[in-house]
Amino acid sequence: MTTNIGAWPIDATSIVGQLREVVGDIDGVQLPPPDESMAEFSYFSDSELDSLYSVAEQSFLRATGLAYRRLAVYLTLESTDIQSDDLRIRTIERAKAMRQIAQDFMADADADDERAGADIFMVSPYVRPESETRRPEAMPWSI
Repeated sequence: MTTNIGAWPIDATSIVGQLREVVGDIDGVQLPPPDESMAEFSYFSDSELDSLYSVAEQSFLRATGLAYRRLAVYLTLESTDIQSDDLRIRTIERAKAMRQIAQDFMADADADDERAGADIFMVSPYVRPESETRRPEAMPWSI
């Protein structure tokens, strides 16, 4: 059963294709006919990447951070620390590094949001005439 199905070849002009390339999930195995326009990928399906982008509210940086978080989960589940005689296999640090990469992307997304929000300012739609500001009885909240 295949689970990580995506378009083949990868469309680098689409958001899903760009996310796939940034997170490095690009080695797809093309499906046999009649689905030769689709491939099985290692970590993400196209619908998962599209969902991450949607959850990230169309922020590419945040979607990338979410994808790296998910990769960190995969790597954590597959991590190992085995030692036998003079041979040692240790993959625990890979998940930690992936979490840091995810955090860096999330921080970049937060900074991007702050820059976008800095351009917004509020203007009151109602400006009271000066005569109203001098007469307390004219103010609706005065007692």
